[in-house]
Amino acid sequence: MQQFTAPFADVTGLAANTTYDFYVRIDCGMGDFSLWAGPYTATTSQSCPNISGITFSNVNQTSVDVAWTAGGAETEWSIEYLPSRICCGNRYYSFINV
Repeated sequence: MQQFTAPFADVTGLAANTTYDFYVRIDCGMGDFSLWAGPYTATTSQSCPNISGITFSNVNQTSVDVAWTAGGAETEWSIEYLPSRICCGNRYYSFINV
């Protein structure tokens, strides 16, 4: 628990894309405290935005072009793919960086 001297707290070191519950109480001094108020819930921002608008074109027997709308200012992506209807493990799993 951290102590603050103003009705404001800059809570740092939180994990991205995580929901937290916050509770606040007043320290009246001499060991006297108010009841805890809360929970007040806040969710931190996602550190890596989602992509959208995935499209497939130029599909032929051995290849396909995959395009998408970037989620932010990122410059690298990974694509994971495997044949449909493969069960029980990732035997045919492929991974490429683009």
